[in-house]
Amino acid sequence: MKGLRKSHRLLWMFYCVLVLAALGCASQQEIHHYDFELRIRGIKILVEMAVTPEQRSTGLMFRKEMPEYCGMLFVYPDERIRKFWMKNTYIPLSIAFIDSEGVIFQIEDMKPLDETSVVSNKPARFALEVNKGWFQKNLVGLGDRIENIEEVYKKLEVMEK
Repeated sequence: MKGLRKSHRLLWMFYCVLVLAALGCASQQEIHHYDFELRIRGIKILVEMAVTPEQRSTGLMFRKEMPEYCGMLFVYPDERIRKFWMKNTYIPLSIAFIDSEGVIFQIEDMKPLDETSVVSNKPARFALEVNKGWFQKNLVGLGDRIENIEEVYKKLEVMEK
């Protein structure tokens, strides 16, 4: 009986140590929700969708890194000339401006912390930010299309409900 209590106590202490360790890791680790999979030229890329004005204005600010096949898709309610800058953004990025049909019409590289605006050369409905050089490395260029753009619109409908 005494041995059983001792083993329960050890088990309980072990559990507490695990919980504290997990909490410590979670507080130091950035947690981001790559919640949608885009396909461009058959290449899959997981993205966070920035849909609200607050999400779009924060973007990838304050991040120290981003996994290779991840990015952020900025979604706007209409097509307009779009401006981006790198204020408080520490990782070098490439950005693709995309029309409402999902076609990439402009790609630019952006330097960390540069507050110079990068402006779309025509109205864009979407912008996709990825690690700098991702488009070139994956042979994604002008005229390429988000293959599952219809799924993006469906996801937006669900999010609006």
